[in-house]
Amino acid sequence: ALIFYWLFHRDANERHRNKMLLEQSYQHNEELLTLRRNMMLTVSHDLRSPLTSIMGYADLIAETTKDEKCKQYEEAIKQSSDRMLTLLNTLLSYYRLDTGKEEVEMVPFRVKNVLNSLLVEYEPIAEMKNVEIESTFTGDDTVVMGDRKRILQIAGNILSNAIKFTKKGSVNISVDYRDNTLTIKVQDSGTGMNEEQVKRIFAPFSRLDNADTQEGFGLGLSIAKALVELLEGQIDVESHVGFGSKFTVTIPVVEGDDEIQQLAEENTVTLPEGLRIAIVDDDVTVLRMTVEMLSKKNVQAVGCPTVNDLFDRMRQSDYDLIITDIKLGGMSGFDLLELLRDANIGNSKSVPLLAMTGRTERKAEDFINAGFSGCLLKPFSYAELTQAIANSINEESQTDDESLKI
Repeated sequence: ALIFYWLFHRDANERHRNKMLLEQSYQHNEELLTLRRNMMLTVSHDLRSPLTSIMGYADLIAETTKDEKCKQYEEAIKQSSDRMLTLLNTLLSYYRLDTGKEEVEMVPFRVKNVLNSLLVEYEPIAEMKNVEIESTFTGDDTVVMGDRKRILQIAGNILSNAIKFTKKGSVNISVDYRDNTLTIKVQDSGTGMNEEQVKRIFAPFSRLDNADTQEGFGLGLSIAKALVELLEGQIDVESHVGFGSKFTVTIPVVEGDDEIQQLAEENTVTLPEGLRIAIVDDDVTVLRMTVEMLSKKNVQAVGCPTVNDLFDRMRQSDYDLIITDIKLGGMSGFDLLELLRDANIGNSKSVPLLAMTGRTERKAEDFINAGFSGCLLKPFSYAELTQAIANSINEESQTDDESLKI
């Protein structure tokens, strides 16, 4: 009996010790995941802020200079910053997909514009490598509802990969739409892959033996496959060494009605004359750039490096919109929103606030639900800045109209 008790007690102690080790291991893994998440978000924000200045000032140079040499410099700056942004977005896409935070965003778009957008972005890259892009569109050129942003990301990742591994020759991209199915095919005359390489081509951080000198993390095709699955589509690859590769993507979309088609066609954004906008950002470089960009659009823009500067401005006159960075010195944009609504300074209780941020962990809906008119993600272009402002102003006008009806 004593031996049995001793054996039982020893076994119980062993089980308890193993349980404690498992719990400690689980806690350690959770801490590592949290550390990775925080590092990713911090790196994202810290890189996006200077990128905002680089890309914004490049746009300003293009708007103001007529000197051909300066335009060449501007184009080189823009291409380099675009590549930096692509690498950054690749890491963030992988993180969001890996943590299940990526969600489908349905918007109306014209099918053929998918092909046009891809050609505008990737033809200059192909030309630098003396690679020709051949393109074809077949099927119905109509307006559909789908996740345009991620469809472009999927096709862009595949097309970029095809250009990268084609030393000479051509890359063919075809887009076809029929029966609520969008089919994108990318075929290259590059190095091709053997069976073993084809099996691991979609694995994260997978790089082919001949890719050591190529830019990137080896995540492009892995992200493309994950996004295709997110959109409930399918991706296939055929490849032979020395004969290139062919990728085929099929994605279900929904054909739009007349109202959706009209919405997709209304893509020209104009801002009303005499618009008064205050920008709040403790990054003085980004602040000056944003004020300069808006001034070029005939907007009466003022920059406020601190919240106190904003309050001083608002005591002097009302504003149609306030654009505020979310990460301010000693205060967040959410705190500023609450302060303005509680205060009685000018039109502080009613002026719309547009959030501006380099962090990507929050969705646009989170800012809208908190009381902002929208969210502008850094870095942004002229077009994105103008669109975000127009959306904020239009939203405020619609709210005023509804109030009058009541």
